[in-house]
Formats: sequence, structure tokens, C-alpha cells
Amino acid sequence: MGLWAGIKFIVKETITYKTVKLVKTYDKTLILLHLFFMTLITTYAFYSIVVSHSYMKFETPITSVTQSLYRNDFDDLAGNAASTLPYCVGTGNDLVDYVSVANDTYKDPQCVRLDASEFTQKDANALWVNTHFRQRTVTRTCPGKDGTEFKACTETVANVRDAFIAGPEHLALDLSFTVTATFGLAQPPAELIIRKPDGSTVTHSPGSKNDAARLTIGDILSSAGIDLDAESPTAIGKGSVFAAKRAPHRLMGVHLRVKLETTNTNPDPWKPFDTTLRTFVSVEFVPTKEMFGPATHVYYVGGHLDFDDNLPSLQSHDQVRVERDWSGVYIEYESGGEVGKVDLITTMMAITNAFVLIGMATAIVDNIGQLISARFYDDKYEDDGEREILENIASQLEEPGHLGVPFDPKNLRLMSDDDVPGMNYEDAMYNIMNQIREIEDRLSMIPEEEGEFVEAEGGGPSRQPDGYPPLYLVEEISAEKRMKALEEEEEEPEP
Repeated sequence: MGLWAGIKFIVKETITYKTVKLVKTYDKTLILLHLFFMTLITTYAFYSIVVSHSYMKFETPITSVTQSLYRNDFDDLAGNAASTLPYCVGTGNDLVDYVSVANDTYKDPQCVRLDASEFTQKDANALWVNTHFRQRTVTRTCPGKDGTEFKACTETVANVRDAFIAGPEHLALDLSFTVTATFGLAQPPAELIIRKPDGSTVTHSPGSKNDAARLTIGDILSSAGIDLDAESPTAIGKGSVFAAKRAPHRLMGVHLRVKLETTNTNPDPWKPFDTTLRTFVSVEFVPTKEMFGPATHVYYVGGHLDFDDNLPSLQSHDQVRVERDWSGVYIEYESGGEVGKVDLITTMMAITNAFVLIGMATAIVDNIGQLISARFYDDKYEDDGEREILENIASQLEEPGHLGVPFDPKNLRLMSDDDVPGMNYEDAMYNIMNQIREIEDRLSMIPEEEGEFVEAEGGGPSRQPDGYPPLYLVEEISAEKRMKALEEEEEEPEP
């Protein structure tokens, strides 16, 4: 095939529409291949549509959290001695010896018991539970104070103390969750499943049994695998007293991310139609390098002189304030997961995907069939001309009236040796049949016994020694053939 012929073939194949033709074959190789692919596709389609819920339209829900402090267990510890707490040691250097990057030294912290409202802070979707603070008293003096102009003021810092808060991990949280989605979902989860680091789970039923989750700060820390008195592996700094850095989480603070993964599908393949709304709770520790805490809290405790109408300027006002720099446990909530509902368009797309895979499998088997069978391609494809011929043949067999034949058989002519058209084939057949009948009639006239022609006394002059001479069929030489032989200077043909 030349280049131009190849280009024409490619163009023809490109613009030709090929439809699917049903071809039945009993080739064992193709049957087993087709069965193998169909089994894989059926398994995948079932798993994808039913088990993986591809007939549902999913979205990431928003899980809002309502948190309330439960203080009873924390308040019950108020009368206990501080010495019973492992971090309230005689000298804090046994637990804390830390110099920060800013060159602030932390050592020998006290243990104090504060009200929960002093060291907790709730935000819309987060919670601070502080475990350590540094307190200092700042005295501000403004000599020559004047309400009409700015005066230089001096500040004196005194009474700098570090302190651990006693027992903050005993505070508890009552957590209520509401799952919302754009398709109208707004309800608490039927099951709240809390995952532990060891793989165990604790299940609550806030949606069905109104079983709200109550977790202590210690429970949340343990869910992240964190011990407040353990050394922070990510803290940067150095030691001072013992020249060995001792920076426990209770000093450095802890950043926890509570992940709320909500779903209404069951991962169990034996329960594909279970649409119970579940929220899985897991706690993740987010490493921090420096002390982690909220903004400094400032408490004003008054000044040397009260305000009056003559001195309204805050700039020139003497004052005393207490500042507290906190570090502690920060808990933030992060929504995740997928919830869905049955969607017609999504279902149709999943089914269409299965049919596409079936078509791909059939195409693969067909290509293999073309490689291993010479007839497979011809059995599968036929052009319009081949189909018309087959249809005309079938029609002729049913009604032998030459329907659909592109010519009249009566117009067929027998060609002579000189390619000259002669009589049509029907007349030729008629003549042949007549000649055959004539020959049969002549043969029937031959006597069965040769003795009928033998003369009694020895016979006539034409008598052969062995009886009557045999008869022979000879070719009749036409005048046209004799003339042609003479023109070509050949011998005259003999019959």
C-alpha cells in the first residue's frame, strides 16, 4: 500500500461510522476473556455504586459545637493540699528549667488555685484552658502631670512570679454537636464516637438518647497522647539552673485540634444502606516551638490619684496594674467528613460509568479476537455493499424473480473466442438441451445386436471384419471457423 493509498484508507476509516454488531462466537478463549472482564466490571460496579455509595451526592458538613464547663470535679479538689500534685514540688527546678528564645527565664513556679473563670476563655469555636501564668505588678508614675500635654511617665515592674494552676485538667466540658448541610440537614449526630490513641473508642448517643458527651481536659489530652508533665519535644530554648532544658507541656502550652468527621454512610460493606448519622471525634496535637497562650490579661487596680475634671488625661494618670502572661491548652474544633443524599443525576452517572466499562471490556475482547481469529473482523464488520448483496441473495431465494439484482439475467451473453457476444444464456441453455435430446434420440437408434446388420453370405463391400463400424460424435465445423483458418494460413480444420 502506497503513501497516498494509506492516507485515503485512514481518512475513510476516520469518517466511517461503525456501529455495534452482535456476533456470536464459541471461541473458548474469547468466552473466558469476556467472562473474566464482565466479572471484574460487575464486582467493581457493585462495590462502587452500592458499597461506596456513588449514587449519593456528598458535601462536607459544618459541625457546630456548644461547650459548657462542668466544674464539680474541679471544685471538689479545692480543699486538697497542693503537695499532692506532682508538679507542685518544693523547688520548681526539679520540673522547670527553661530560658526562652527571648531570654526570659522560667524556674521555680508556684502552685495556685484559681477560679475556673480566671483561667478559661471560650470563643465561638475554641477554648482556652490555661495551665501556667507569669504575673507582674506594674506601677506607673507621671510627675508633673498635665491634662493639656503629654508628659513622660515611668513604669516600674515588681513582684514577678510564675505559677502553675492547680488541677486544670479536672475541668470537664459538656459538648453538644449540631451537623448542618446545604440540602436541609440540621440535627445532632445519632452516634458520637470518640477515638483513643490505642485504637479503642467510646460511643455516645446524643441524637437518639440525649447522651451528651462529657469530657475532662485530661480526657481530651490523653486522646491526643499528651501528658502535661511530659517534656515538650518541640520546644526551643535552653536550661539555666541545671543547664538542661526542662520545658514540660504544662509550661509551654499545648495546641490541640479536635477533628469532627461526620458521615451518614456505613463503611461496613455488609451494611451499605445504613444511613445513621455518625460523628467521629479524634484529637490531634499541633506542635509549637515557643510558649503558647492567649493575649496578656491586664487588671487595673487603681492609681495614686483619682480622676477629676481638671485632669482628664489618661496619658498623665498614675496607675497600678497587674499583667498576666498565660500559656495553656488551646482546643479548636475542625469540621470534616462527608454527608450525602440520594441524587438522581449522580445515580445516572454511576450507572453510565458502569456501561462505559462494559463497552471498554467488549472492545478489548474484540481486539484480541481480531488478533487470534482471521474471520472475526469480517464477522463483526460489513459495509453497506456487502449487506445489500446478502439481502438480495436472501430475497432471491425467497422470491426467485431477480428482485434487487442490478441487471436482468436475460441480458447476459455468451462470449465467443474473439470476445464477441453471442446468444443469451437462456437460449444457449435451450439449444444445449435440444442437442442433448437429439443425441439421445440418435443413440437410441443404434441396434443392440450387431448381427442385425450382417449379411447372410458374407456381407457387402462396406462390411467390416468385426461387424458394423462404430459410430463417433464429431465436432461440426462452421463456415466461419473455416474462413478464419484460411485467413490465418492454417490448415483447414477437420471435424
